[in-house]
Amino acid sequence: MRVDAYENRLRLLTACRDLIAQEGTTAVTVKEIIGHAGLSSATFFRHFGSKDAVIDEVSINRWSLLEFHARRPLDDEDDNQASLKQIIRILDLFTRMITSDDEFINATGLRIGQSPGAILPIRETFEPNFANLWVDAQRRGNIRSWAHPRDAIDMTASIRDKDRRLPMLTTLVSGLCTDVIDAEQLIYDLFSAGKNRLPLR
Repeated sequence: MRVDAYENRLRLLTACRDLIAQEGTTAVTVKEIIGHAGLSSATFFRHFGSKDAVIDEVSINRWSLLEFHARRPLDDEDDNQASLKQIIRILDLFTRMITSDDEFINATGLRIGQSPGAILPIRETFEPNFANLWVDAQRRGNIRSWAHPRDAIDMTASIRDKDRRLPMLTTLVSGLCTDVIDAEQLIYDLFSAGKNRLPLR
């Protein structure tokens, strides 16, 4: 996809997300989404066939970003905590998505642990890649043997308070990690001064 086409697609998704959050799914029209994005009808229908399609794509786009980071190579294979650090970065990204999209999520009726049909294919692609990271972190002795990656995702999705986001994530990660990991210090080292965060598009 050309850069301008990609940017236009993101502008439509952002407009849809913002309007749905403000007005709800029923009140918002395709014409409003187009106007809010500052684009033409032709551009909209080049990317999406309907209002429902663009609403679904907001969540699909988010999950696509998580999936991309779950399958990308680790930054440093020799770092014993490399897979754990990537897991934490993905969970941090997910919490920022959830807190950023909270009003949109409420307006569309999305529920924790229940993915609409449109989201299932990308979530099903994400999960085995995330599980591979998870198993590697367990093999390295960083995550408890009984901890399950799907539970981690579902619990992370319950973090909706922007002000308490990072402390809540730290509490969650602390419970998942083995005693050899100082989760609080690791998260501080990862994210102090905003460094190492995965970009939220």
